[in-house]
Amino acid sequence: MRPILLLLSAQLCGYEGDRDVMFASVFEFIHTATLVHDDVIDEAELRRGAGRSTPAGATAHGPPGDYLYIKSMNMALAADDLEIIKILAQITLKMIEGELIADRRRSDIDITEAEHLEIIRRKTACLFSGCGRVAGVLSKAPPRGSRRWPSTA
Repeated sequence: MRPILLLLSAQLCGYEGDRDVMFASVFEFIHTATLVHDDVIDEAELRRGAGRSTPAGATAHGPPGDYLYIKSMNMALAADDLEIIKILAQITLKMIEGELIADRRRSDIDITEAEHLEIIRRKTACLFSGCGRVAGVLSKAPPRGSRRWPSTA
């Protein structure tokens, strides 16, 4: 979903180029790296979802999450765009913070709805929003709140 979101966002912003495909791959590598990390932290042998169980990334897919993450960063660095690298670093920091908070609150029945939503925002939503942010940078879209959007007529 993340790669498609980036590609569609770039298209919506009028991007004409091929770097969106590379950054879509970067986001998919980052997402996969986080799944592997979650499996390691949870000591999972199986990943559950869509009504089936599959071997967890840490045991079934060889390369650990660190490798996948560094691979994605090397791909991004090759594009030589500091603004996008900053976005990816910010996203990564938020995701790590979310994992640390989630780990601290694991099995805590007193967690509030707001705390739970903050964990979700950091661990999941930040990566989704980053797809749109990167698409905006690639297409040189005006800053948020700007009235300089091109006419669609």
